[in-house]
Amino acid sequence: MKKIAATIATGILLAGVTVSSVSAAEVQIDKGETLWDISKTNNISVEKLMEMNDLKNTIIHPNQKLVISEEYIVEKGDTLSKIAAKLDVTVDDLRSWNNLESDFIVEGDNLVINGSTTESNVVKEEPASTTYEDTSVEEAEAAQKAAEEQAAEEAEAAQKAAEEQAAEEAEAAQKAAEEQAAEEAEAAQKAAEEQAAEEAAAAQKAAEEQAAEEAAAAQKAAEEQAAEEAEAAQKAAEEKKEKEAATKTVKQVNDAEQNTDGKTFNVTATAYTAKCNGCSGHTATGVDLNANPNAKVIAVDPNVIPLGSKVHVEGYGTATAADTGGAINGNKIDVHVPSKEAAQGWGVKTVKVTVID
Repeated sequence: MKKIAATIATGILLAGVTVSSVSAAEVQIDKGETLWDISKTNNISVEKLMEMNDLKNTIIHPNQKLVISEEYIVEKGDTLSKIAAKLDVTVDDLRSWNNLESDFIVEGDNLVINGSTTESNVVKEEPASTTYEDTSVEEAEAAQKAAEEQAAEEAEAAQKAAEEQAAEEAEAAQKAAEEQAAEEAEAAQKAAEEQAAEEAAAAQKAAEEQAAEEAAAAQKAAEEQAAEEAEAAQKAAEEKKEKEAATKTVKQVNDAEQNTDGKTFNVTATAYTAKCNGCSGHTATGVDLNANPNAKVIAVDPNVIPLGSKVHVEGYGTATAADTGGAINGNKIDVHVPSKEAAQGWGVKTVKVTVID
């Protein structure tokens, strides 16, 4: 039996109450020792040992630790009644366990609780006298030896039972661990397969989406290129048409100048739009300039240039004399342009006009 020094423990649960400043002395069981041996060595009853260590029977095992006594360190303000209430014991118990003749205690005192007492505190019972002459010391020793042998057998049987139980528990734990490991491995395999399937599906989806995006981008690029080519072809056709028209106009002008019936003279030319202030958008001869914003029309003084005449205007082109104006008198004309900016850009200038027909 090895006695283990008591250690101060804060917050020990004693009798259902958390108590600070309590220490406990323990012993470690050696092979062959019985509860009766511990009781006799430490001057404490078997019943008290069982109560203090919550033992259901008298079976103990080697290396097992048993509490043999507990102490309470008196704190400032403590009284026996307060300590008894904390520890769920009586004042008389405290007096008895600590051989106190009064209730006087001092801070720092160590009080024994629920444990063995010193040799001076133990009242030894004198052996009872016997009236049986045949009772002998040999019989008592034999009884003691038989009790010790029985205790040793019980301890050995308990040790064997404990070892068998430990082996069974270890085997069961090993089996449970193997089963758990197998389940975890199976679950991990399943999770890995599911993850791989999800990643493959995601990759497939991403590839399809990328292919669709690339196809859409290629389609859009082809449409934009076709539109650009169509626009370029349209522009080239319009430029060709304008060039042909300009060539035709130049030819008409040249023909007019060569025609002795043609009349060429200088005029002051301004510009206007269909949406100018006071304009209706319709000419004096009924041309709808709102519907034809690019129409080549000039406003004239009918006494100088008859309405309906084809006139070539220097810097403007061939136009129809289809409109009049209150400010257009004598050698003045007003050329029609599609926008206010174009009219402002034209300004006021002197140009040569030729009446073609």
